[in-house]
Amino acid sequence: MPKKVDHAERRREIALGVFQVIAERGIAAVSLRSVAAAAGVSMGRVQYYFSSRDEMVRHACGLFGELAAERYVSRAEEPASARLRHLLTMGVPDGSDARIGSGVWYSFVTAAVTDPVLAEVVRGAWAGMRERVVEDGAGMFDGEGGDLEAEGLASLVDGITLRVMLGHLEPERAVSMIDLHLQRLDDARS
Repeated sequence: MPKKVDHAERRREIALGVFQVIAERGIAAVSLRSVAAAAGVSMGRVQYYFSSRDEMVRHACGLFGELAAERYVSRAEEPASARLRHLLTMGVPDGSDARIGSGVWYSFVTAAVTDPVLAEVVRGAWAGMRERVVEDGAGMFDGEGGDLEAEGLASLVDGITLRVMLGHLEPERAVSMIDLHLQRLDDARS
């Protein structure tokens, strides 16, 4: 009986190899060969699932967004305000693992500047975040300018995250800034 192959799982293991290469050496080091070594699979397997480096990077970026969404969805039982705070603070690196994750994400964002297909993947992730911000911030973003306020808050978090990553801002202070904005929005709603 032939062995049943889980193609989605194989593509996922290769994408995790992409994350590892980016985390260790940057996105410029991503190649079919470097990813095969990082994922512990053969070059043939990588080539079977991805015809090019760009295709592999785009898939990995999409998976990164899916994994972040899964983390968010896992908190479905929490109150909306707690989910919103988690959503806005989950990218703020407060330790080495979070710093690696944020670094990988922003490597994708930077690469998207010159890759229109990758840019579409990143924009999709940002649109999903904005939708969740609006949904969990029910009442905070109602009325005139509410959509702009939600987009502005999500964009502010990107800037805060970058400042933490570059050592300009301490993680605790960054989270306090986000909490302050959430409190102001909540107060304005009351």
